[in-house]
Amino acid sequence: MDDSGYLTMSRKELNRLEILNRVLERRLTQTKAAEQLGLSLRQVERLCGKLRLEEYDPRLDLTPRPNLSIPALRPLLVVQL
Repeated sequence: MDDSGYLTMSRKELNRLEILNRVLERRLTQTKAAEQLGLSLRQVERLCGKLRLEEYDPRLDLTPRPNLSIPALRPLLVVQL
């Protein structure tokens, strides 16, 4: 938000918001929205949920983050007996 109280968004952010709004208006399926946005169905479900609760900020970066809770990525603990 800038000093004038307006929210500034890029065309990509605005497009993302328009597509998600069409999903909420039931004019577009979540599957089709995921295809158009290049996201997984689960990401679209989460974004629509946030948008319904008015917690969604379209300026957020949607790049996937690594899941560090995967056991293979955790350091091994060695216990001496």
